Amino acid sequence: MVYFQVILPLRLGWMPYYASPEAVSPGERVRLLFSGKEYIAVVAALSETPEVDISRIRPIIGVERALEPVSAQELAFWQFLADYTLCSLGEVYHCAYPATRTDAELRKARTKQSADADLHPRLDAAAKETLKALLALFDEGKPVLLQGGGRNKLYAALVRRCLDEGKSALLLAPGRDAEAWEGAARLYTAGTSASERRDIANAVRTGGPVFIAGGPSALLLPWSTLGLVIVDAEESPLHHREMTAPRFHARDAAVWLARQLGAPVLLGSDFPSMESAYNAASGKYGKVCAPAAPAAVPEVIDTVAERGKNGMNGSFSLKLLARMRETLDAKQRVLLLLPWNDTDNIEIEARALFPKAATRLTVLPLRKATPSILAKYALTALLAAEFMLKGEDFRTDEKAFRALSGLCRDAGETPLLIQCTQAEHPVLLALRSPADGEALPALLLRERAAFALPPYSRIVDVVFSDKNEKRLRWFQGELAGRLEAALPEPAARIQAGSSRIRVLLPRDAALAARKRRIQQTLAAFCDERRYSSHIYLVVDPI
Repeated sequence: MVYFQVILPLRLGWMPYYASPEAVSPGERVRLLFSGKEYIAVVAALSETPEVDISRIRPIIGVERALEPVSAQELAFWQFLADYTLCSLGEVYHCAYPATRTDAELRKARTKQSADADLHPRLDAAAKETLKALLALFDEGKPVLLQGGGRNKLYAALVRRCLDEGKSALLLAPGRDAEAWEGAARLYTAGTSASERRDIANAVRTGGPVFIAGGPSALLLPWSTLGLVIVDAEESPLHHREMTAPRFHARDAAVWLARQLGAPVLLGSDFPSMESAYNAASGKYGKVCAPAAPAAVPEVIDTVAERGKNGMNGSFSLKLLARMRETLDAKQRVLLLLPWNDTDNIEIEARALFPKAATRLTVLPLRKATPSILAKYALTALLAAEFMLKGEDFRTDEKAFRALSGLCRDAGETPLLIQCTQAEHPVLLALRSPADGEALPALLLRERAAFALPPYSRIVDVVFSDKNEKRLRWFQGELAGRLEAALPEPAARIQAGSSRIRVLLPRDAALAARKRRIQQTLAAFCDERRYSSHIYLVVDPI
């Protein structure tokens, strides 16, 4: 075991000791827990005889090999600055390597190490069969929904085939996921410079072949020989462009563009949107299921039943506490997840119950539970899952199932417990039973059909951005009245919300005409009231 002191990006007048089972050198960056939170620290100095009791020295999580070490010259300069300005080394470190810079370095390093950027992937027998099925459906001229894991290798094989035919390929990925293709594709994202955007547009205009990976705006490039469009994680709200006009969903726009250019379009997802599930069930889309990655089957604890038999201790069931104690006694780590962002109260409660296990007990919001984080814990538990099953949004169950299914997938073989007051909710049943999981999309679609909700109808939101609350309410009521006159029942259902008017339209042959009537009504209202700067339309909001 190697012992050493570290520099944390904090205002500390001392450098704590940590241990590592593998050799480390000064300047290397390590990932560790300090006061229950995870940090990337810098190894300051090795120590054969630490000045603290060795039994109190905690091990690091691991060495962050993806990051370049801090040089000896940098460390010397940090020490000079700390001495000169009378601050701590941690404050200098924080200034020299802010979290945004470290995150950027990690993304860059992981991109370089990613095998997904390889356009000559090795496909196993199952992947080859999946690829064969995709190509057969492409020949039918339908958009194809690909559900399951291992999609990036299939994407790479399809892109390689497209480029070899002398045509261009476009892959749309949500958020920063497009960066995983750096090196194989030219990136067209929010971070792409103006000159690079210009060069990409010129390359696309001349006919390629060129492979572009990016966000919704890449659809607006001057495509001429487009031979393949892929929309990965097609259900992601990040594919919906809402901040400025034109406001559109990349999935729907990609299907239209591909149809116009005669290119096949592939929609990939682990858990498809209800819109795509409906189109696949109705035969409008083809569908192929790839083998899914192994997923944890959660143990669901009914907190209503537990409370009825005095089986709760505050926010924790006695069943969960027993599992936590067993794990912590074995010197292993426990991760507690919450459906909300503020973790302070639960963290205080958990640390009061396990005061001696502070460094091995972590509380995080569910949104931060990435696969790399989950892999570090021997037990994961989600508290108060019922908060994910509440809400007026008709997509609540769909979103909850997607989030919880993703958690099960990312947990893999790690034991996963879920505490909930609605243990028999269809979403939780679907997580525990493959049969219920396969039946859930059909159940949700039947509910949507019963209430004439998308995909059985279409939504147009009139969104207000007026800070004058009194004027907003006045004009909202007036515009709602005008829309009701222009679109009487059953042609439309009009609902006024806090800052929007939602119009539900039947999905029939008159849909386009009704949407134009909404646009005309809004334009006339804005001209008359001089209100156009405070209002806009969003079609098919997420």
